[in-house]
Amino acid sequence: MAVGGSGAGDPLEQINAITPFLDGSGVYGSDAHRAEALRSFQHGKLKTSSDGQLLPFNDGSLNNEGGQGGDLFVAGDVRVNEQVGLTAMHTLFVREHNRLCDVIQAKYFPDAADSCDASCDENIYQLARRIVSATIQKITYEEFLPTLLGAGNAPSYSNGGYDGRDASIRNEFSTAAFRFGHSMVSPNLRQGLQLRNAFFQPGMFANNPALVDDLLLSLVNSRAREIDTCVTEELRSFLFNQPDTDVCLDLVALNIQRGRDHGIPPCNVVRQEMGLAPHATFASITTNGNLAQKLSEAYGGDVNMVDAWVCGLAEDHVPGGSLGELNTAVIKFQFEQLM
Repeated sequence: MAVGGSGAGDPLEQINAITPFLDGSGVYGSDAHRAEALRSFQHGKLKTSSDGQLLPFNDGSLNNEGGQGGDLFVAGDVRVNEQVGLTAMHTLFVREHNRLCDVIQAKYFPDAADSCDASCDENIYQLARRIVSATIQKITYEEFLPTLLGAGNAPSYSNGGYDGRDASIRNEFSTAAFRFGHSMVSPNLRQGLQLRNAFFQPGMFANNPALVDDLLLSLVNSRAREIDTCVTEELRSFLFNQPDTDVCLDLVALNIQRGRDHGIPPCNVVRQEMGLAPHATFASITTNGNLAQKLSEAYGGDVNMVDAWVCGLAEDHVPGGSLGELNTAVIKFQFEQLM
């Protein structure tokens, strides 16, 4: 979202650091500098290490969560090293881009196999990038969102074209609703690898590039946890745990505080903004009596004080979907705008 004006009725907003569109920015970056730094400028391909199996290491020129050291990978998003499962996903899409480059080269530029000039390189890169970005869009809109929201709640085109909507990311979406996934995280990424031991550990891949495949297979074959108010202890007590240190964070506390720092209104205010009726009681939020009682105790009996992130996780799921009314409405709206 853009920075607002200086008037009292026009408050400042936080600024997004990445592009809002489903444009593959996690693979290619959100600005020209990062996009160019990730390119090999040979046959349209992205830079890699370990004979093409792993992501490139930082040469100190790109910002990165965790620092700019040469022992950290770089990708389109600065969070690539945060945990090894995320690193594996980034690696998958870089490998797919480079695979597509070989396919495009063979089909459209067969005579440039040994000598691909700047024009050839640019054409291959841009076409592979468009295909990867389109793949991400297709997975998101045709597989992920219908499964998450329920087929009847998934966004769909109404007029078959652009209609001038504002595609910027709403604060309620990025700060509250779309953080539902923290409830889904399991304590183990694969057998023998706890999440608490997988934060900022790119060295795990250095001598074992096949770990990328092993992690992806493990994630594909494991079940996500139910979306509710329960969050694994790996995120509550060991977030960004580093060996030989006592520094760990609590993601639940961070999410609640982040919402307040960003000025996200309580749940009932956001519900009304989305055209939903406010909750009159805690029993309206959830039919789980024990949970309703705990929420009442936590918020001093005032249902109008419940944080949006907490309420979004606590609400009963909509029929056919995996989320409550609030998160369903916010996420559906945001992805309709992004279309």
